Amino acid sequence: MQNPSLTEHTPAAGPTGSTPTRTKSHLAVQGNRNRWTVIIGALVVQMILGTVYGFSVFVKPLEAEFGWDRATTQWAFSFALATFAIAMIPAGRLQDRYGPRWIATIGGILLGLSFLLSALLVNGARPWALYLTYGIVGGAGIGFGYVCPIAAAVKWYPDKRGLITGLAVAGFGAGALFFAGPASTLLLPPAESGDALSLYEIALIGLGFGAGGAGIGWRAFFVLHGIVCAVAVVAGAALLRNPPEGWQPMGWTPPATKQQHKAEVDWLEML
Repeated sequence: MQNPSLTEHTPAAGPTGSTPTRTKSHLAVQGNRNRWTVIIGALVVQMILGTVYGFSVFVKPLEAEFGWDRATTQWAFSFALATFAIAMIPAGRLQDRYGPRWIATIGGILLGLSFLLSALLVNGARPWALYLTYGIVGGAGIGFGYVCPIAAAVKWYPDKRGLITGLAVAGFGAGALFFAGPASTLLLPPAESGDALSLYEIALIGLGFGAGGAGIGWRAFFVLHGIVCAVAVVAGAALLRNPPEGWQPMGWTPPATKQQHKAEVDWLEML
């Protein structure tokens, strides 16, 4: 008679006769085919977040309208970077618990909201409003969004950690480049002030919202940029997800396993 305990622990074949081993292999194949979409989402999110380094585009319009000195204006950027760094700490823990998609979405909403609030609240007597909106709210949004693409991408590409981390960070830097980079000088001549036009200004002029270097003013620009940031980051975040528990790429052996085999070799045998 067959032992019932052995029967209970025998893997059952699926409808097509597949075993759990084959199912795991099938999941690995599907993961290898679809994990590139996470990279696309990560790059979209990182490029939008990287526009924080294009803050210099806003400096002269703010100073011209409110009569602020450079130190007063630049404090907003300093607050943004400090909050960005601090916010990454809780964001990392939250994305481990709730997943990268939701935390990155919150980051995108905060970033977009920061520009909309800046356009509404900032005036010459309230530079602190810029520090609070762009600096604190926007910096927190960047911190929440920045961690998620890198964490998710590395989990899907444990076999290419260095390359994937480099791509994500490069996307962050590329955001500033395309936001107000040297490519603008190749597309249109400099504005009347002598400053090169940003790519956003070029797009606005092409759509008929501005003429020459005049633009549409920093408030309208903040509104447009806030909407673009929120929509783009939320769209990119929709592609972020963690792999199934225990998933790993086909044909890849975790480093811990390799180290375990190496540890079994007596060091005297290596002499």
